[in-house]
Amino acid sequence: MLLFIMVFMIFMTKARTAIVIYLGEGIVFFLLTLFFRYSGWKKVLAIWLIVSVGAFSACLAGASVKSSESDVGRLTEKYLNENIVSVVGKDKRSNSARFGNTVALAKIGLDNPVIGVGMGLHSPYMEERIPDFAKDNQEIQNWIKDMHEKTFLESGLPILNEYAAIGAWEGIPGLFLFLLPPLTVIKKGLWINRKQHDFETIGLLVALAGQLACMLSSEMFLTYPLILWYTYWVLDKKEKGWTIS
Repeated sequence: MLLFIMVFMIFMTKARTAIVIYLGEGIVFFLLTLFFRYSGWKKVLAIWLIVSVGAFSACLAGASVKSSESDVGRLTEKYLNENIVSVVGKDKRSNSARFGNTVALAKIGLDNPVIGVGMGLHSPYMEERIPDFAKDNQEIQNWIKDMHEKTFLESGLPILNEYAAIGAWEGIPGLFLFLLPPLTVIKKGLWINRKQHDFETIGLLVALAGQLACMLSSEMFLTYPLILWYTYWVLDKKEKGWTIS
């Protein structure tokens, strides 16, 4: 029941990142269970599908009551277009501002590849690097206006892609060092699971992959280092033959 409520809340938020990450994690989990031949994959997949379809149906039922729309097919198409398909395309929802912000950060990193511009000092460099398709975006204009009025130290431009930000702040070496720990943990997990076919390891790797994907459209949250550390700890114990209960 708790799982159903959590998935239902994800669909109800209409937050594109949360929805896409949830569905993506489901696909990754399915592929990993097949690759490692986890024996209980059919049961887990069935539970995931039932919960997902049920939560999505409940979400559509609420939308139907609110909008007085009875055509389920039309409601489904509208929801998918607004909250999943709209992830791609520079002119969809907030994509223009997000893509423009990310491109500008990436340009800073490419222009300063060795040491970057320093932690949190990206804002003054971004205005002239905003791509043409996003220069007239009102959200970006508001960011720049606030930066001019309050200075970049008090009101800098937001971080909408952690990897682009790390590259801008610390250069390519800094980005490499940032990616090294999760890639090492994932490699360790895949190696261990080839021998043990362990469901817990698959779940942790999927959770870590979800955290890494989240940082493509936001800055880093506390959940990432916590999951990274916990996954490493569990894998280290399993590698030594310990049983994690």
